[in-house]
Amino acid sequence: MNNNINNYGHQKEHPHPLIVSFISGKGGVGKTAITFNLGYILASAGYRTLLVDCDWYFGNLHILANVVPKHNLGELIENPSLGKEVATAVSENLFLIASPSVGDSEINYQNKEYAVLLSGVNDIYSDFDFILLDTPSGLIDLITVAANSSDMSIIVLNSELTSISDAFGLFKHLTKINRKRAVHVLNNRVQNSGESDFIFQKFSLLADRFLSRVPLSAGYLPEDKKLTESIAQQKPFFEISANSAAWESFLQLRDLLFLRDSEGTKTKEIINERSINRSGILADIKE
Repeated sequence: MNNNINNYGHQKEHPHPLIVSFISGKGGVGKTAITFNLGYILASAGYRTLLVDCDWYFGNLHILANVVPKHNLGELIENPSLGKEVATAVSENLFLIASPSVGDSEINYQNKEYAVLLSGVNDIYSDFDFILLDTPSGLIDLITVAANSSDMSIIVLNSELTSISDAFGLFKHLTKINRKRAVHVLNNRVQNSGESDFIFQKFSLLADRFLSRVPLSAGYLPEDKKLTESIAQQKPFFEISANSAAWESFLQLRDLLFLRDSEGTKTKEIINERSINRSGILADIKE
């Protein structure tokens, strides 16, 4: 792992950006903070990165980014020709498309139009390297559209039983729709790597047993009060807590995206995952 945020130079290898969706079945697991900070890391390394807030009416990526967007995703859906005019600059190489606010009553959500827009977003923003989608929680239609439009889908969960259960239900739904889909799991706000491994391995065994599929690991992010402070201050986590365990985990997540991008953006389908991620630690799960 490379611990320097700026150690990767910009070397665009593919004609289209890598699209990554952060999804969950339960709210409050940290998708927005992860999306924003990962986007900041990629942009700081010289990669043109676009954050798309897909949480219709209730998005808050612009709050974390401390910007006041003039346009939003709803306008882009209504008129795709607006293109880059809709993207708000956050910092060098980092841009944001905000979700419509509740007050934007004239902008109505249409699932079909939303799907059409996301399916073509890599053409509209082809000069970007990464597009990160921050999705709503529990709205299965919107989540499914985002996942179908992505090269990489990451389910974010934490150690709460309800979060794990909802994540399993979401994984079941996505793999049922597309058996070849590769879905990653990211454990957020865990105490250490041991807790993360235990949760992931339990999740994998249950998925293998009942779905004949297992997820891929996107690693974990440890609990860190500094991350909460950075959100309150509307600053990137790196600015107030460099070289922490949580920051190293963010860099590992960055490296995973680099790995996926180096394989090409058409590698979202994995044919044979079933034998991976198995462990004897799961022997306590009863038949």
